[in-house]
Amino acid sequence: MAKTAMSQLEDQVELIRREAFAAGYAAAMQAVHEIASGPAPAANLPTPTAPARRGRPPRPLTSAASWGLIQIGGDGCSPRRRVGIVVETIQVLI
Repeated sequence: MAKTAMSQLEDQVELIRREAFAAGYAAAMQAVHEIASGPAPAANLPTPTAPARRGRPPRPLTSAASWGLIQIGGDGCSPRRRVGIVVETIQVLI
């Protein structure tokens, strides 16, 4: 008895859910149809702008070369070795 009552209740809930879904879907399709059948928007709409930046401007990046840690030039040092020298120098400074 309880099982049939539960199954009847589940069937009723499922029927209500399907009807509600169908009604919502129909309303959404009607809204899409109304929007699509209306006039096209004006072509000269204002374009959105980026929000104004607040606070301090970003600090310019400083390189190891500007600190005098490495020399950039034709000294014959490979890029891998140059990076190793920079890392060693930074480790010494820290």
